[in-house]
Amino acid sequence: MYHELGSRWSTDDPCTELVCTTEGVKRTNKYCKTTTKPGQSCFKYIPAGECCPIWNCSCYGSDGHYHETGSRWTTGNPCEEYVCTTDGIQEAIRYCAKTPQPLPICFQDTPTGDCCPIWNCSGCIDSAGNYHPLYEQWETDHCNQLICTMSGIRTTPVTCTLGDPPHRTCVKHTPDGECCPIWKCRDCIDYHNNGHELGSVWQTDPCTTHTCTLDGISTEEETCTLSPPPPYKNCQLVKLPGQCCTSWSC
Repeated sequence: MYHELGSRWSTDDPCTELVCTTEGVKRTNKYCKTTTKPGQSCFKYIPAGECCPIWNCSCYGSDGHYHETGSRWTTGNPCEEYVCTTDGIQEAIRYCAKTPQPLPICFQDTPTGDCCPIWNCSGCIDSAGNYHPLYEQWETDHCNQLICTMSGIRTTPVTCTLGDPPHRTCVKHTPDGECCPIWKCRDCIDYHNNGHELGSVWQTDPCTTHTCTLDGISTEEETCTLSPPPPYKNCQLVKLPGQCCTSWSC
């Protein structure tokens, strides 16, 4: 290949140049200028196909990647940020500005992957940390009704109405898991201390009948009237088993 006088061209070695002189082709070595290190994080490297090294001022982070000067990144904690500077990697703690609560219903919530909390006004957080949408109703016990309102959680006690006892043996009783009491009426107790269910009927003798009512034990005595004259001469007055009064048996 023909080269004009004074022209230069490179070889396979990027640090070697050939020059066409009056004395023929001469080989010269390329001069690399020395420069001062521009920053603490900078290091020298030789790009592919080049002879002289240059300064690389990117940062090698703990995440295993190089970061260009001026770039920012995080490593898991969204509130910790790293910046690549010419003096190396600098850590910066993100500042979260405080803003007043817009409404009593609002609570602070930090979205996934974010550092700073924001006000969430879409529902209520109860004392147990559970979330309830706006206007949802729920119970913490059977005596209180709670509702999520724009002013916060409002509690309304359950009103219990219980009339007079239907029976003198009735007592107040609150079933398990319930708030309001109910009347629980006991059985009737007779003189022999025996219990009888409401509405039941029994006899202590053929002439005496007892009934268990809401007002207690009701007793009826059967009255025997004088028997009429016998229809026949051979008739006799008898009292049959289970009967109170005598009757003619002919």
